[in-house]
Amino acid sequence: MEDNDDLLGGIVAVDETYLGGKQRKKGQKSRVTVAAERGGRVKAEKGKTHSERTIAAFVLKKLDRLGTVLVTDELPAYRWIGRKFAAHLCVNHAVGEYVRHDAHAAATAPVNTAESFNATLKRAVIGVWHWFSIKPTERYLHEVCFRWKWRGQNTDARLASLFAERAGRLRWKELVV
Repeated sequence: MEDNDDLLGGIVAVDETYLGGKQRKKGQKSRVTVAAERGGRVKAEKGKTHSERTIAAFVLKKLDRLGTVLVTDELPAYRWIGRKFAAHLCVNHAVGEYVRHDAHAAATAPVNTAESFNATLKRAVIGVWHWFSIKPTERYLHEVCFRWKWRGQNTDARLASLFAERAGRLRWKELVV
């Protein structure tokens, strides 16, 4: 279910979230950064910290800088990252702003797409997996990204796309490694 390495572009919302465990238990939470194209694909990656460096590495690796409008919340880490893109729109949740209208960018700036993906991810932990382990976080993320990409299709189309490039048998060891 891994996605290809195509860069995201257009209007891309970036947000971060935490998965798993209780806050009081150190090492039980996994930080995830999400980038979601408006009306399109999504990429998510587990990170070790909530630092500018970790977030910047993800954003600069997954997004096409030319012609991309970066949409984020008010997290300070996004300020200098945003300067590397065609435009950067920031919403300030602290003052009740959830959409920014910018005449220069010719677009509205909600981070709702990324936040909606985060909600889907958290619902999957509760409703699909029922349990969460930090070790295979990347696999969980690939699965939810796949589901997100194919969310408008029926089950047959999803399964056909999943097994289209698979030649031969799918062995258990490949599935669980």
